[in-house]
Amino acid sequence: KKICVENLSYPWQWHQRVADTLNLSWCIDIGHLRLNEPDHWKESFLAILPHARVIHWHGVCNGSDHCSLSDDDDVDEVYFVFGSLCKHSFDGVVTLEVFSEEDLWNSMKTIKKFCQE
Repeated sequence: KKICVENLSYPWQWHQRVADTLNLSWCIDIGHLRLNEPDHWKESFLAILPHARVIHWHGVCNGSDHCSLSDDDDVDEVYFVFGSLCKHSFDGVVTLEVFSEEDLWNSMKTIKKFCQE
């Protein structure tokens, strides 16, 4: 269970049988889900979440991922993820997968705001 399979730019279900057979966990990349399954990414996220040990979290901005959570095109999506992690008592690792110090600080400010609410 300490080895994870990450969803990429194709349906996560393609790896489900392998993950189940080898008793692997999941690394959920939320941006990949949002970009590749825009109409049903939330259902996929909730289906994988009980089997996940790692979450890659970042914003989706103008059709691209890895931007700050504060710049996300849809703040409701950020609320959904944060609420789901809390509701399901996720105790794995959440990686803020952003590639600049500014995006990291802005993402942290957004998370702090959600925690205070």
